Amino acid sequence: MKTEKTISEEQSEIEAALDHLPALVAQLPAALKPLVRLSPRKGFRVQVSLRRGSAKDSRQVKQNAPASRWLPDSGLVAISYRPSTAEEDQATGPSVEDVQDSLAKPVEIVTDPVQDIVTALAKAEKDPQLGFVSLKWFRDTFLPQQGYPWAAIPDERQRVLVSAIDRNWILTSKVANPKNPQFPVTAIKVNRPLSEVHSILEREPGYRSGFNPVAMRGEPLSQTVLRERR
Repeated sequence: MKTEKTISEEQSEIEAALDHLPALVAQLPAALKPLVRLSPRKGFRVQVSLRRGSAKDSRQVKQNAPASRWLPDSGLVAISYRPSTAEEDQATGPSVEDVQDSLAKPVEIVTDPVQDIVTALAKAEKDPQLGFVSLKWFRDTFLPQQGYPWAAIPDERQRVLVSAIDRNWILTSKVANPKNPQFPVTAIKVNRPLSEVHSILEREPGYRSGFNPVAMRGEPLSQTVLRERR
């Protein structure tokens, strides 16, 4: 006798689908690729809750109830994210037990992809083999390798990059093309002196400011200025 799936199993399947979306983005039709934005970022787990009621007053359907107890036209799907454990990172996908154990209050994750792209560019700039960072190489090759779900979508990478440039967080310039001097390359770099950018980079482990005080002989400059005013 075939047993009907439970709500818990249904939720686990949806979570597993969201986990695997980035790896399948190349196979998705263009209309479905925006769904990749719902995938959890690296270090986080997605939690799906099938609920009944309105947006203001909803309740979780019992985990052991048949999946047919929840219907899209009369229910809600709540998606939240929480930090993952080391064991969960090693797992191939969420299980029923994972969902049942994840009863802690969800952590609301508010992210700005433009901050992600600044962090990624700062990382690329550390490569000593690069004389400069090419916009095209960074957007199409380096960025998709950084694990951001949104970066798996070419149109989204372009949109976020343009937004960072519009905010003046990333600066562009033309540099000589070593392979074809007749066609200059668009290079990009992080606008580090900008206060918003500085705040983003300060949160990264191991970040060091580009400013290093230089020791000078003689009296402090402040004393010199005060003496000259007398």
